[in-house]
Amino acid sequence: MYYVNGNIQREVLYKNGQLHGIAKTYYENKILRSITTFKNNMSNGPYSHYYQNGCIMSVGESINNKMSGELTIYYPCSKKTPYNHGEIQYKINFKNGKALSGVSFDKNRNKSIMTHAHLNVMGF
Repeated sequence: MYYVNGNIQREVLYKNGQLHGIAKTYYENKILRSITTFKNNMSNGPYSHYYQNGCIMSVGESINNKMSGELTIYYPCSKKTPYNHGEIQYKINFKNGKALSGVSFDKNRNKSIMTHAHLNVMGF
């Protein structure tokens, strides 16, 4: 798929008519937006998302379209953010798509345990 301006929006691989392999999406300015691993039309394996400036946003893994293992979310890295350029902001543990636990790191790198209420507010 392509944007109206002709830049690539998405690269995907298919096997027997199903998503299978590495899929990449891009912002309209050609910067990588995400990489996701697919098997049999479902996300299976590592995935990563990137901020529009190309810095890493999050890294995780999925099994059969459900988050599994550890999801790491990073602070944005930009000149506008005077702290924690690209450092870890959250680590959240998943099993079968459910958030089990998590920790957050403030701008001074202090670690806090995340409650289930906090995880729910974040959409997990």
